[in-house]
Amino acid sequence: MNRELDVRTLLKALRKYYPIVIAAVLVCAALMAGYTLTRKPVYSASADFLSVNNPNQQYTSSTLVAAAKDLVNDYIEITVSDVMLDTVAASLNESGGASYTNASLRRMIKVSTKGAKSAIYSVTVNSNDPEQSEKVIKAVMDNMQPVIDGLVMRDDAVKCLTVTPQAEKVSSGLTRNVLIGIAAGLLISISIIAIIVIADTKLRSEADVKEAFADIPVIGIIPTWKSNLSSASNSSEKIDKKIDGGNRNE
Repeated sequence: MNRELDVRTLLKALRKYYPIVIAAVLVCAALMAGYTLTRKPVYSASADFLSVNNPNQQYTSSTLVAAAKDLVNDYIEITVSDVMLDTVAASLNESGGASYTNASLRRMIKVSTKGAKSAIYSVTVNSNDPEQSEKVIKAVMDNMQPVIDGLVMRDDAVKCLTVTPQAEKVSSGLTRNVLIGIAAGLLISISIIAIIVIADTKLRSEADVKEAFADIPVIGIIPTWKSNLSSASNSSEKIDKKIDGGNRNE
């Protein structure tokens, strides 16, 4: 019988196969929790930068402020460009230790604005080593202004607003990942149960017969019963013994 998977049928199947749902939810949640707890912690260090439209004058008009805000997106693109990252990598490699490339720095660095109408943007460095995140962000702070000044051919086009960046441990996101695992478990279990329902072609009740053959009336149903052959055979043996005993007495 081909079943149509409607909401009612699915809910009945979920009640019937609820152990599958529970098992899938627990397994997926446990896997996500285990992954979150076993991975290395991440530390981030950030620095804020201000886009300056005219360094020789104070912001006395809305035009100057708007122009400074418009330059933020350009400065963000410059921050993650090969020109900037190659310069930062070169300054880091001069001090020895780990070897940096623009590709490795690009994986560590994230840039975002403070708001759609803000002239300030933030650079964040994420690393499994707090000292490394602080070292990289300081190199970015040292090279941001000279690189941008050279590209836009103007002095003091950007100002760093952060003095001493401090690395902070990023939340592991355990609660969020467990919730994702629960949602994944529900989705997987529902999919499995839906496949079971659709693949089930057996007729088990009068309702199944009516659903499969809606145009044909049900005349009768053959009842099911449990066979008691063993008890019947025991009773017949007892009767035979009584008869044999009576014949011997005669």
